[in-house]
Amino acid sequence: MADAKTIRIDPKDYRLDGRLAKRIWRLSKPYWTDPRHWKSWVLMVFTIAVGPAWAYVGYWTAQKNADQVNALVATDQSVFLSLFWLLFWLGVGQWVYQQLLSLLTQLMTMQWFRWMTEWMVNRYLEHKTYYDITLNEDIDNPDERIESNVKPFIDSMLSVPGRILGSVLGVATNAVLLTQVSSAMTGFVVIYSMITMGIQVLIYIPLIRMNFEQVAANADLRYGLLRVRDHAETIAFFRGERTESRQVVSRLWRLVNIQMKIFYYTLWTGGLSQALSYVWALAPLFLVYPLYFSGQIAYGTITLATAAASNLMGALTQLNQYLPFIANLAPVTVRLAQLVERWDMLAERNKGNTPGLITLREGREGLRLEGVTFTTPGGQSPLVKDLTFDMGAGRSLIVIGQTGVGKSSLLRVMAGLWRQGSGTIILPPEADTMFVPQRPYMMLGDLRAQLLYPHGDPKLSDAELQAVLEQVRLPDLIQKCGGLDAERDWIKVLSLGEQQRISFARVLISKPSFVVLDEATSALDIPTEAAVYQALGDSGCAYVSVGHRETILRFHERALRLMPQGAWELVDPQSLPLTEIAPLASARPARPDAVEAPVALTAGRAPATDLALAERQPLVTDLDTTAPLTVSRFAADLAGRRLDVAAAQIQGERDDQEDSVLIQPLPGDALLIAVSDGMGGHPDGEVASALGLATLRQAVLALSDQVSTAAGWSAALHAAVIQATTAVRLLGDASGLGMKAAKEDPGPKTPGATLAAVILVPSQDVWVYAAAGDSWIYKLNGQRGGKRINTLHTGARKHTITSFLGLKTPQVEGTDLVLPLKGVTGLVLATDGVDVLTLRDVEAAVRAASDAPDAAADILARVTAKAHPKQDNASVIVVRLSASA
Repeated sequence: MADAKTIRIDPKDYRLDGRLAKRIWRLSKPYWTDPRHWKSWVLMVFTIAVGPAWAYVGYWTAQKNADQVNALVATDQSVFLSLFWLLFWLGVGQWVYQQLLSLLTQLMTMQWFRWMTEWMVNRYLEHKTYYDITLNEDIDNPDERIESNVKPFIDSMLSVPGRILGSVLGVATNAVLLTQVSSAMTGFVVIYSMITMGIQVLIYIPLIRMNFEQVAANADLRYGLLRVRDHAETIAFFRGERTESRQVVSRLWRLVNIQMKIFYYTLWTGGLSQALSYVWALAPLFLVYPLYFSGQIAYGTITLATAAASNLMGALTQLNQYLPFIANLAPVTVRLAQLVERWDMLAERNKGNTPGLITLREGREGLRLEGVTFTTPGGQSPLVKDLTFDMGAGRSLIVIGQTGVGKSSLLRVMAGLWRQGSGTIILPPEADTMFVPQRPYMMLGDLRAQLLYPHGDPKLSDAELQAVLEQVRLPDLIQKCGGLDAERDWIKVLSLGEQQRISFARVLISKPSFVVLDEATSALDIPTEAAVYQALGDSGCAYVSVGHRETILRFHERALRLMPQGAWELVDPQSLPLTEIAPLASARPARPDAVEAPVALTAGRAPATDLALAERQPLVTDLDTTAPLTVSRFAADLAGRRLDVAAAQIQGERDDQEDSVLIQPLPGDALLIAVSDGMGGHPDGEVASALGLATLRQAVLALSDQVSTAAGWSAALHAAVIQATTAVRLLGDASGLGMKAAKEDPGPKTPGATLAAVILVPSQDVWVYAAAGDSWIYKLNGQRGGKRINTLHTGARKHTITSFLGLKTPQVEGTDLVLPLKGVTGLVLATDGVDVLTLRDVEAAVRAASDAPDAAADILARVTAKAHPKQDNASVIVVRLSASA
């Protein structure tokens, strides 16, 4: 959706001409020509009919006011009091009338507002107008147009009859009154009013354009704020708060500048109007007061003449009020009319064959494409040429091809969303067709509504819905969510994999005859993907899929391969060669010569000369994972600092050691250290943690040649953690490890791990870190105490953040943070098995130890003493920093 800032406003929309009048009529006509709205006609006729009567009352009241003033001057008490009470009760009656009129007007306004809003929404949704607007990006903020502009339009239109009638009756009654006093004054009022109206016309025409810009700028600011809300997670991952702040503030300044421009302009026009008012104030001095001093009129007549002259001028200069009125009405009219005009265009287009568009027809014989050629929506480039094939009931087809050849675009064409091109498509009825996108639409409502969307039978029992959920491998979803009637923010509550399975459940519930799937299993593991496709095939529907996974080929009878330049071919999916994937060890690129360690690490108790990943073993391969406690020590002098480093592990009561540790020298006198904890009880946690650290190591080494600053090391480490995530997830997909049952949480799971990593750069006197999940980093500052750096899984956030590598993109802490090494005496990296200790426990162990190995051993000894009977794996890396000797 384009924002208002990028939309060019048609200069013709500024004009007060027949085009604006036609648009006002187009928006008003449907309501006022509908016989069901006869009550609104009655109220409108009543309002108009009463107007002349009240005009006469106003004329009569003006005369009585003059008589009352004359009685006061003549000290005629009886006449004065009788006129006083007459006018008093007349004023009360007028107040009652105004309240009644206000009530009737409000009833009419609300009826029109409800009807017109619903009418606008229907036109926005019919003929897929909303999709066409989004696709072409030429109408900004359609939601804001409907929500914010309908009410002002109705208020303005309902005031028009009163404005016109008030002008006509005001001119008539006040002209009669004023002429009775002074015909010269009447002539002056007419001439003065004409001159004033001409000046006001010249003044207000530029204001119409300014009001258009103000409305667009308001919508633009709202759009910028909504983007932050709609993309909150992505912005948070990229730490994009500063960028978003700049884009919102820039939109705000645009709005402020326009509003100040309008203010300065109205300030100038206000000064001109005030100057004209001084001319008006002098007129009675020359045209009315001399008549009184010469005895031609009574004192009360002066009041009558002055009031009549003011009212006459007000009636004659109603255009002065109409211009700002129209200046405000025009933008809301145009913004609403553009939506209706787009609907009109699409409705006309859908009536029959339109040149340059694909013909869509409805049929009962399945799907058929006849000579279909289509391009991108703007017609910039052809995607497919002369495509012809058909699919009968219960058949299946997969669309394959390299990225960018138009696979997903073909699905949009088959769904009737893209029409640019030629040829004919015969589609099943809309009610028998369902689309399953990569990111499912989760509507507002309860869980039952999610499952029945969009065409499910509401009479289905709870047991039937539960059976469908079991088919798509969501057996515990109803219990987990609190029942079918539970309402949640489903996009946040359900993972993408769960949402995709709900999409398949919707298909099984609605039972369409034709289904279109676009990367519909991208977030599912291989066994679950097979289960949902098997259920789809068993349902008997025909379906077309787009997908990059070769694992779904076997669920389709034919494959349509799209090729560059619009070429295509139909092939047997079973005949397609599968991509060969080399084993992990051989696929890993060799370490380049440029990243040979610039420093020599002096081994402690057992030197680790090879940091390469051994099959299913920790990265520091010298650690004996079968021993109760294993410690390995390294030492180095880097840029004037002595680093004493030790890694230690205990297996605890677990069957496997699922932790891994990494110590890796880097170019530029830098050192990478990291710990990773395979998710306890989940399949092959030891493989996940080892693979995560192996990928982290390779990624950092590959990026290290490009790094020259501390900020660069931070960015490289963050990117490496994301790559580690991807590697663990792909491991689960490729190896089928997700099929193994979890030990603590039955059901298929994907391997996962948490990770904490640090790069020390003593040459720049800084260090950087990245952490995902509940592996920890402690910073020690000698006698001044220490601090746990990362905070995920603590406090109120403990149950809301599950950033496990392999399960979802992690929320990585430490991005863009560069910390000083000055004052740092030690660092401790630990897996969650160490979290039975407090910060003081960790500090005490490091402070009391003579070296890093003793500190690491003491920490794990304290863990063993405090741990519960089912003690978890626990791993630490201790770094002690001091000045070189």
